[in-house]
Amino acid sequence: MQPSMTPFLAVRALGQRLDGDTTDYDELLEMVHGRDLVLLGEATHGTAEFYRMRAEITLRLIAECGFDTVAIEGDWPGAWRINRFVQGEGTDNATSALDDFERFPEWMWRNREVRDFIAALREITLERRALLLHLGRTLQLLARILEVRPDTTSATTIGELIELNPILEDGVLLGHVSAFLNVEDFIARTLRAFCAWPQALLDEKLDHDALAVSVRDALFGMNLPGWHSCTTGLRAEVACFGLEPAGRRGVRRREAARTTTPTRRRTDVSGPQADATAPRDIERDKDKTERTSESVEGLSPSNGAERTNEQSLPEFE
Repeated sequence: MQPSMTPFLAVRALGQRLDGDTTDYDELLEMVHGRDLVLLGEATHGTAEFYRMRAEITLRLIAECGFDTVAIEGDWPGAWRINRFVQGEGTDNATSALDDFERFPEWMWRNREVRDFIAALREITLERRALLLHLGRTLQLLARILEVRPDTTSATTIGELIELNPILEDGVLLGHVSAFLNVEDFIARTLRAFCAWPQALLDEKLDHDALAVSVRDALFGMNLPGWHSCTTGLRAEVACFGLEPAGRRGVRRREAARTTTPTRRRTDVSGPQADATAPRDIERDKDKTERTSESVEGLSPSNGAERTNEQSLPEFE
């Protein structure tokens, strides 16, 4: 019978070293594969490092494993306001969306890590909606071209068609494809480029590469300047559209983990300029002249200091 290990030896034998890079949680995500529910806890409430780790793991679960719901243990009104922000509703930004967390312990939610996390969730939610709207505008453009085609039969190229109907120049694609492209060819290529989009936008995992490559190959080919201008406009709403070649992402491929995981953000709190430029979190930065801690829990005010419930976060941009 083997002797049982001490807690120290058990941790050393089974613990996974975190090096601060995008592969830290690869083995964890391999364990999650095929599961419908994942519970993420924390050893202490309000510790910034744990909040960042939890956010990074959650974003990878969404991007690589198809999870689409995040539930928290928090006050319902405050959580509902965050949900509206993530869904693109209301007028809140990432900072003001946390304002309904006013009861103790408000610092569990009103902090930089949660703010950045819900901003990332909103971006994920809105990009699928933006791609769907892009598809709708493309179909509207084709319908408009077919509508005016009987009166513009003399126009054989896209450039000639735009000359006869200047309003078409503002179409979602016409301003970027080659002006010498045959009109009938453009219609056929556009249908081919977007025929898989309706199903792809319903897929559990959004394959940005496949969506982009279908449009690039069908409509632009060697027209790299046109493709660049087309994707630049769309990236205002879908940040990663057209940035990477096909085949770089996958649910269980580690290459995907290295390219899609948000970069870990670190804040240097040292030096005289840090106090002037770093945003404050409730409790976390209080009395920092006497002690330095990344935890926002369990700090009591120094002698004579008054504890307040004020929150000061920078406006999210």
